Amino acid sequence: MSPDWFALWLPAFLTTVLAEAPIFALFLRGRLGLGPALAMGVALQAVTHPIFWLTWEHWADYFFAHYDASVWAFEAVIYLAEAALIWAVLPRRRPWQRVPNALLALTASTVANTVSLVIGMLNEG
Repeated sequence: MSPDWFALWLPAFLTTVLAEAPIFALFLRGRLGLGPALAMGVALQAVTHPIFWLTWEHWADYFFAHYDASVWAFEAVIYLAEAALIWAVLPRRRPWQRVPNALLALTASTVANTVSLVIGMLNEG
């Protein structure tokens, strides 16, 4: 990991947190409360974002050779990993909460990560 890597990673991480954490808070505040839901959004990025970047750095030759497929594969794994982490920490659903926890987790992860992916793609161009 070089200083150049960190100089690229930090702005991407901050952008991702600013894009995704409020979306996770919006979806999860009913089950976790606003503060914990926002903290969950930040924690998810603190876990998945460095893993993505470190993996990409170590296998850069392969990923750049198959760039589009690699980005989509990574995003799919991140969508599912973040949804699984959300699902694991959500309290049991109450009878008045109509949306099952697994569906809520998948929806929150999909919306947040899609917004982040679009922002990242717009920043590349």
